[in-house]
Amino acid sequence: MNTQGGFVRIIIGIIILIIILSIFKISLSSIFNNPFVKDNFSFIWKWANYAWDNFLGKPVMYVYNFFKDNIWAPSLESWQRLRQGVAPRMFNEDAPKVPVPTQQ
Repeated sequence: MNTQGGFVRIIIGIIILIIILSIFKISLSSIFNNPFVKDNFSFIWKWANYAWDNFLGKPVMYVYNFFKDNIWAPSLESWQRLRQGVAPRMFNEDAPKVPVPTQQ
């Protein structure tokens, strides 16, 4: 699987899209200077900000922080330890140790 050159492919795709629009005599400046287009993008942007600030922001950030702190960071630490040739840390290593009483 080739994962190299993703940015170059995006740039080439944008250039091809601009060429195709030019062939059909569509001016990007006339599209983005159109007051209706500006008004529509402004409406969508304001609505998205309202939805993020009032409904989506807190739950999404909670899930993101939970994932980052409890899944991503420990997994990354384990992978780094494996690269160094050290066994990954187990969760029971972090648990408090309770002495086991011996019978006499």
